[in-house]
Amino acid sequence: MTHSYPKMPPAIECHVSKMIALGLKKHQDAIALIGQASAGARVDMRQILSLLAETELLLEDVSTYLNSRALQRALKELHTQQSLMRLALNSMELTNEVRDQRGFHYLLMLLALSIPLLIALG
Repeated sequence: MTHSYPKMPPAIECHVSKMIALGLKKHQDAIALIGQASAGARVDMRQILSLLAETELLLEDVSTYLNSRALQRALKELHTQQSLMRLALNSMELTNEVRDQRGFHYLLMLLALSIPLLIALG
């Protein structure tokens, strides 16, 4: 299905395209970090949260120019991902049990299993 959006001036269209591309890159970087466990799991998770926050700012900026259901769904999914990462980080900091890569992988597995539940409840 193709969407028809109002014609934007070329400068704004270029700006929006660049923000979308940068947002996608930052999100891809964040997702790539999730799969690369390290001994500094908390630092990695903070970096992931930072990248997701930057992605959110870019998408919110795009939404001021372009209002679409797909964009709103993307923002909602991004907020879910941010919440899950904050929950995982808080859990790590509270329990202080994750000291090696096995603990980080366990946490990621727990995080992945909780996504369908959050989607079902959302």
